[in-house]
Amino acid sequence: MKKITDKDIKYICECLKNWEKIPAQYKEALFWKEIEKKEYELKYSAKEREEDIIANTYASPLQKIKTYNPDGVIDHKDFIRWPETKEQFSGWYNKLIFWDNLQVLKELLQNEKLQEQIKENGWIKLIYIDPPFATKSDFVSGKGEKAYSDKISWAEFIEFIRKRLVLMKELLSSDGSIYVHLDWKKSHYIKVLMDEIFWEHNFINEITWHYSNSGLKARSKKFHQVTDTIYLYSKNRQKFIFNHIFKDRKDWQSKQAKRKFNSKTWKADMVRDENGKIVYQISTTILENALWETGSMSNSPERISYPTQKPETLLEKVIKASSQEWDIVLDAFAGSGTTLAVAEKLGRKWIGIDGGKLSIYTIQNRLMNLKEEIWNKGKDLKPKPFAVYNAGLYDFQILKNLDWNTYTWFTLSLFQCIQEEHKIDGIKFDGYLNLNHVQVFDYNHGRKGIVLDRGYIENIDEKIGNKLWKRIFIIAPATKIDGIFEDVVHLNWREYFLLRVPYSIIKELYTKEFEKIKQPTSEDDVNNTVEAVGFDFIRIPKVKVNYSLKWEKACIQLETFESKVISNKKLEYKNLETLSNVIIDYDYNGEYIKFEEVIFADKIKKNDYIIELDSKQLKTDCMIIYIDIFWNERKEIISLETFKN
Repeated sequence: MKKITDKDIKYICECLKNWEKIPAQYKEALFWKEIEKKEYELKYSAKEREEDIIANTYASPLQKIKTYNPDGVIDHKDFIRWPETKEQFSGWYNKLIFWDNLQVLKELLQNEKLQEQIKENGWIKLIYIDPPFATKSDFVSGKGEKAYSDKISWAEFIEFIRKRLVLMKELLSSDGSIYVHLDWKKSHYIKVLMDEIFWEHNFINEITWHYSNSGLKARSKKFHQVTDTIYLYSKNRQKFIFNHIFKDRKDWQSKQAKRKFNSKTWKADMVRDENGKIVYQISTTILENALWETGSMSNSPERISYPTQKPETLLEKVIKASSQEWDIVLDAFAGSGTTLAVAEKLGRKWIGIDGGKLSIYTIQNRLMNLKEEIWNKGKDLKPKPFAVYNAGLYDFQILKNLDWNTYTWFTLSLFQCIQEEHKIDGIKFDGYLNLNHVQVFDYNHGRKGIVLDRGYIENIDEKIGNKLWKRIFIIAPATKIDGIFEDVVHLNWREYFLLRVPYSIIKELYTKEFEKIKQPTSEDDVNNTVEAVGFDFIRIPKVKVNYSLKWEKACIQLETFESKVISNKKLEYKNLETLSNVIIDYDYNGEYIKFEEVIFADKIKKNDYIIELDSKQLKTDCMIIYIDIFWNERKEIISLETFKN
């Protein structure tokens, strides 16, 4: 197969830019995956080509919110264009990112500064994911019968996982490994996908995790399920990282010869004394195999009451086996943060991603209260510097005060445009989208009060005449577009696409409508798979409450909870319907949320929208966080005096 050189890439790009045919000699090099015949392939509806997933996935720029470092906690009031720069920080900062992991993975893959930083730190050596795989809607209808729509959900779930695996493979170092943790319901489907994406010859192990003997007294018409499956694949079987780990022998009392592992022969050699005599002693450890057993989480000191939390002993095996100290470990479904906590204890760098606000708060709290030993025992462990980011959900109050150059860069990045300023007959354009010209509407810098209306577009159309192609894109805040309700304006033979900030729907650009990551309203929904494509701005919900004190209960009566959401669809939500959950920190320290309680909307509704707190736990500052289903939140600090008054 011909290898494409930098010169070839430049030539192909010129051909595309000039609408010229690409010579057939490049066919094999460009489309080798399509040409190569596969023995088998999992087929289902809506399955995309890997190349299309990589090319078309929407990326979301990162906006830094907080940095935890040895000097204290920093709240960032300005938008930082790059995640880190050598002028601002020294070394690597671990990263905790809130948003749909698909868009974040694409940003990690395409952002030059992020790629440069990851490269300087040895690339990503290990990926572990524990994706959601047990949502009730996947299997049964409301009447308990399997429905046709559930079959479609299966296909959507498979593609949901597959898209992320495709991007993870691109991010993984050439000597890296990936562990995918699954239960019995869909593991066989994902195994076939993994063979397709990583290739079957890179399949290393099927690990069986035996997690508990609890619940065996309950009788049901099946054998009790007490195991999960973890698939281990390498990027390249010839040079992946693998460190042997040991476990305690159950038969350690039997007399065994002391053996020493020989890395050259891959065998164990007998240990002899200075006279050549074999030395016998009691051996208490043995090499770990593919059956992993861990203790129950029910009474574990590491337990933080987060649904689907995995034990630290499980991740200890994963991280020790497939990474070295200072390597980067990635968990794209970070959940309770077990991967990140163990990576911190074992001296690894890490990146964690999750689309749940509850997860992000849980992880911050967990990292700030670490113990040195696994199972969260021993002395306190102060974490290495880490930063918390939003991606896809931005603070518009910060963005609108940016200098024009940074604002232009940011808005072009939101819509995956290439920044390259140019002019045509005096009309300024700021970049390109798929070879089409893009203008960032200057709504406030130099021309205050101007709005984008039909006359503005007609003026552009008249000036450029027939010098430009069929499509032109204009990016503008939705609130600065006046009298234009459609997404595409047709003038003569040209189409003007209005890319509204925040973005709702442009079907001509993307194959599916943008959706919002809805936050859970019950504990059962914490790991529901909802994919988001696009971005939005933070809009603090409207909250009105009454406080009262009844015996030892401090009561919060929710009267009003309304979310402010801009959408091209009519969203009909009644009062209180957009509430997701309420997080409570009885003794807020001013730096991070160390919440003691999470109450989901379904329980609050059952209690007539009354939230009851233990008045004995209320300190000087009690932080209450009201979170809506569209990721927005309102924070309030109250005290016992608030209820008394």
